[in-house]
Amino acid sequence: MKKLLNNPVTILVINITLSIALCIINIFYQLPAPNWNLTFKFIGSGIFVLLGAINLTYALINKNTNSRFSITLFVGMLLSFSGDVAIEYEFIAGAALFALAHVCYIVSFYFINKFHWLDIVISVGFAIPAALSIGLLDFFVFNPPILKYVVIIYALIISFMFGKSISCLILKRNFQSVISFIGAFLFVVSDFCLLIELFSTLEYVVRIDFGHACMAIYFPALLVFGYSIYYQNKKIL
Repeated sequence: MKKLLNNPVTILVINITLSIALCIINIFYQLPAPNWNLTFKFIGSGIFVLLGAINLTYALINKNTNSRFSITLFVGMLLSFSGDVAIEYEFIAGAALFALAHVCYIVSFYFINKFHWLDIVISVGFAIPAALSIGLLDFFVFNPPILKYVVIIYALIISFMFGKSISCLILKRNFQSVISFIGAFLFVVSDFCLLIELFSTLEYVVRIDFGHACMAIYFPALLVFGYSIYYQNKKIL
């Protein structure tokens, strides 16, 4: 098994196979909307965790010099999986798990590039408008009202995650920073779609199915994070 998981071609084939499988599962999950089958969602979440676990194993076998990045990112993926399950039964619990996942993503990005003042400037530049928009715009409706504060805290955390990914992209231009930025960007767009779907009337105005958009973007975001663990070992970095 160790020899099998140490073969880069095998790992690449597994990544491609699991990616295709997740796309198929996502289609079956979304087709019967609005009566979506959660079993397909949970299977899909399990697939991206499996992909991350395989790539992490590959990284550790190769004694990756930046194994802290791979391990921390994978913990974030596990928390995202937990959030996927929890949010279907208790929104606040799911949001808390996703928030912890984003904290892990933030920490992992610091293993790409250490702290720089640009991290704060960019992150605050996203966090303040996000918090003010959620807190003040009339078309956001939160019931019970405590959800507003939960969402604002979550928005602040994901703003710092996205801000750090941009800072890494600016300060350390390599394939790792590019793919991490892509994953972070997709995650932000997915969460924005979820925010509109659950807490706003905008969906009825623009006539876009934000629920479908959320899941269509969310799973690729996690796949990209999983790929970044694999590509951490590649010479192209």
